[in-house]
Order: sequence, then C-alpha cells, then structure tokens
Amino acid sequence: SGLAGMPGSEIFGKESHFFGGMLGRNSTTSALLYRSFFPTLITRWWSEAVLGVDRWMCFDACPTYACLPHVAPRVKAVTPNAKLIVMVRDPAAGVFSAETMLRNMGVPLEWTLTEPLVGDGTQDSRFQFSESDEAFWAQLESLPPNAPLPADLPECFYLKLHSYLMAGRYADRLKSWMREFGAENILLVDYQEFVAQPEQTVKAVLQFVGADTSRYVFKPQAPRMKGDYKGARIEPG
Repeated sequence: SGLAGMPGSEIFGKESHFFGGMLGRNSTTSALLYRSFFPTLITRWWSEAVLGVDRWMCFDACPTYACLPHVAPRVKAVTPNAKLIVMVRDPAAGVFSAETMLRNMGVPLEWTLTEPLVGDGTQDSRFQFSESDEAFWAQLESLPPNAPLPADLPECFYLKLHSYLMAGRYADRLKSWMREFGAENILLVDYQEFVAQPEQTVKAVLQFVGADTSRYVFKPQAPRMKGDYKGARIEPG
C-alpha cells in the first residue's frame, strides 16, 4: 500500500476518510471513487456463490464523519440506503483520547487538556476562540453538497481545539444525519457499554443492519490502537 509507513497508516485499513477529503477536495461526491475503497463485485460473487455467505455487507468505520457537518448530505447522495452506527462517549474523554493519539503520531498541537483550568474557564486562552475558528465551522455547516472542501480543512479540523469541542456537541452533530437518514436508520452505541459488554453490543449492531446473528462467534481481540498515555492525565477541571 502507498500508505504503508505513514504515521497512523494502520487506521486506513478500516477508515476511508473519503468524505473528509482523503482523495482530494473535489473527490467527495464521486460514487465511483468511494466504491474503490471496497471489495470488488467479483469478491462479492465469490463470497456468496462459493463460500456461502448469506448476505454481503460492507462497512466504513470513520470517527470524523459524525463530527463534520458537511458529511451527511454527501453520504446520502452516494449511498442513500446506508445504515449508520454512531458510537458516543464522554466528550471530554474523547477529546483527550484524540489529543493523546495525535501527540503519539508526532502531530504538533498548541493546546492540551493536561493543564489546570484558568479561573472559571472564561479567561482560559484555550477556550477563547477566534472569529476564524467560528467562521470555519460556519463554512462547513453551509457548504453545498457538491462544493469542494475548504483547503484549510485538515489544519483547522485536526489541530484546533475549537473543532474538537464542536464535535463533542453530539445533539447538534446528529441533526443533519437525522434529517438525511431518519432515526430508524441510526443506531447510537454507548462506548462504555461496548467496553463492558462487547459481545452483546456487536450482536445489537448486527441485528440493526440485518445480519444473521446466529452466525456470529464472539472472539475477544486485543486493542489495535490502544492509547499510550505515557502517564498523562486529563486535568479534572
């Protein structure tokens, strides 16, 4: 793979990041390009006709899709019958986990959640957001479905604390998905429940997408991307 050896390359085995501009700013409306991330029709035929797979299904697991407000209409246009599984967790813990992962990948960040809160937080420079921060998010929210992505999306989304905090407003982030796909096609999964009861949670997901749960055999697996916090802790404030 051309991604081999790149920082974080292991995540692309399950995450396409297609609608975030993985293949370029102008690529996110092409059904053909998106299809290229998945197995071929020949593979499907072999699985169903030869291996006896009852129902062929493909999944794209990408944590940024639920966070970016421009994604839902583009997904609807490319794959209108999709079923959506959204895993949610404590937003503060989620931001700290993302910070840890990015720092371990060598990504330079100008903020951290390991330092104490200044006062009551209203004077803390980490939470004083600029007009450009607000403008970037407003641009994504109003972006037409066929428009190119902003050139500064990777920098503003992955490096700015403002974007992580906006992403943690789950009710706001899910509005566009509810509007495009309807509540009946969205399953919310609690991260803590998944950690505590992985087998039951996976079965619930399989049932939601219409898979035969009787064929599922639970096999505990070691975490593929376990966070290395190196003693770092989120500041309780």
